[in-house]
Amino acid sequence: MEKKLKGIKLGNNSLQINLARFAKESGPPASGIFVDKGLTGNRQENPVSHKVNASFTRQGCSYSMALNVDKGSRAENVEVMIDASVKALGSRHNKSIIARTRDFNTLVTIKHLLAGAGNGDVEIQNAGGFNHLLVFGSNSLAADFLKHDRVSKVWFSHADLWVGKAIAFERVAWLRVRGVTLHLFCDEVLSSVCGRFGIVVKPPQISEDDGDLSMVCVGVLVGEGSRIIEEITLSWQD
Repeated sequence: MEKKLKGIKLGNNSLQINLARFAKESGPPASGIFVDKGLTGNRQENPVSHKVNASFTRQGCSYSMALNVDKGSRAENVEVMIDASVKALGSRHNKSIIARTRDFNTLVTIKHLLAGAGNGDVEIQNAGGFNHLLVFGSNSLAADFLKHDRVSKVWFSHADLWVGKAIAFERVAWLRVRGVTLHLFCDEVLSSVCGRFGIVVKPPQISEDDGDLSMVCVGVLVGEGSRIIEEITLSWQD
């Protein structure tokens, strides 16, 4: 079967067959706690440092490498030229307000808050992070909304009529933190770790009665869209 499959042409590529061979692991990974998708790897004792959210690596060829998939060849910082005549959401220009909520609690309850203030007919669209696009039926209704300080200044850090201009990108990233040793698994440590990537807007709020003390999700406000996968070493002395 191996001989029959070898050399088959798939476009410009040739099919190569590698028979599976099984062997024991050649040795333990480097010191620290290694976690990948919830599976904990081997650990060497180290009283002063622990690695958090590291990748679990075994020797050998990955599936993507076997298929000759080179992820490193993906282009970075590609620039796309946009025609100056493009104006997205043109029907919302001059009758919408771009507003930024003051905190996370306001972010998740803004629809209820606006309805309670008599603005239930306002269309609310999240524009990334704490930013919202509030769409009104006309320019005059949007202008009237901005005149009410109780609404526009209590819940929002800023609110302006949107005329189609660009706004700064931001998003709320939910970080799953794994690998923190049990005696350091607390709000202070976890917030300190996640604070390296942005502003912590939804802290972990760990309870001693939690059923899972191996992983926690923390909300962080960041200004970039790339996925966050990092390894951090925690240094601690008894």
